[in-house]
Amino acid sequence: MKLGNVLVDQVNENGQIVKDFDESLSIHEIFRVLKAHFPNLDESGISTVYHGVFQGHKYSVRIKNITYLGIPHPEFKKRIQISNDLHDFVNHSVSNGFIPLLLGIYSYKGNYIFCDFNIDDYIHKAAHNSSAHVSINDILQAVKFGFFQKTDMFNNNITTFNTNNVGNFLSSKFGVQPAENELLKMLNATDLFMSNLNSHWIGINAYQEMYTAQYSNWRQAEWCGFYFEFLFDNFITNHPQYTSVFHRHHGLTRGSFNLDLFFPGLNMYGDLKSHNHSNTSGIIANDKPTIDRILQASNETSIYFIIASGIAQRDRDFNNVTARYYSNLKGRTDLSYASRMKYDFLLQEYFVIDLSNQNYDYTGIFSQGRNSNGQPRPPKVLFPSRHLDNFIIHKERVVNE
Repeated sequence: MKLGNVLVDQVNENGQIVKDFDESLSIHEIFRVLKAHFPNLDESGISTVYHGVFQGHKYSVRIKNITYLGIPHPEFKKRIQISNDLHDFVNHSVSNGFIPLLLGIYSYKGNYIFCDFNIDDYIHKAAHNSSAHVSINDILQAVKFGFFQKTDMFNNNITTFNTNNVGNFLSSKFGVQPAENELLKMLNATDLFMSNLNSHWIGINAYQEMYTAQYSNWRQAEWCGFYFEFLFDNFITNHPQYTSVFHRHHGLTRGSFNLDLFFPGLNMYGDLKSHNHSNTSGIIANDKPTIDRILQASNETSIYFIIASGIAQRDRDFNNVTARYYSNLKGRTDLSYASRMKYDFLLQEYFVIDLSNQNYDYTGIFSQGRNSNGQPRPPKVLFPSRHLDNFIIHKERVVNE
């Protein structure tokens, strides 16, 4: 085993992020770990490619150490190096009836996590000896849940899994049986909820729907976020079987703060947010004091945010039609909130974000300015754009018709 020379993020077997040096296994050590956990692995000798069989599926493995991406990148960024012979590996595997797998192995203090980099996402990037990336939070999910999948910010599909879930990975990879755990249940339910939504939200229509239903927040000027909550409430009403996965907590109070969501299977709380792409600094979350108090409950606490992300157009560019409608609903003659009113919102993608004590240091601060009485408003937590991959655990594009 070889140690790195830079103190960066590592995750231990207890799911805690610490600063330490990378560990790189020798080719003999990698073979020993693979042989212990991958079924029917060819034991003909040490090499750079290994072969095995799982439930009748022949597979070949190209595996590299997962280590820090390097200065000046953030300390949570890890990678494997993609050799320039990846095409040869794939072609040789396929021609001999093997399913090629591009894997990374993360090692820290005897704790091993594997990462499958979907080979189709990287095959065209291998010509210049490039790398495949994974964040420390992706590795942490495998420590916590055993098996984890996501699409990263560059639309690469990765799967992280521990040694106890090699069978689940191969079964899922080869289409035998999909993996399942409480986190995946929540992410799958989120997909179903989001797939039920119209991708183009018109402000006037949103206010009309909320007003007709006498939704408690129809009077709110920032309609996009509250309409998103309204749509979630409707989904749960129409799909009550998913209340075992997630449900709304209206007015849930812990001290002096409120949260939108509760995830029973995970025993964690969360929130629904809408995000305008025009805010290039990142995604704005809740008040910092709220976040801090929640995370103080336990070192294992996570807050899950479901983010609807898209483009909002200003109502003033459409003759303030939404502001006029909104003011009329409230019985006012002036144009309430006209300068900041949104005309519409085009949903383009959605995220699920995991915020915990383990990645909290990578958040930023969004200042809210002052209240009308001159007192400062509490700052909000910001998920900076440059660090999003260390927070996002699920991402999907929305097809706009």
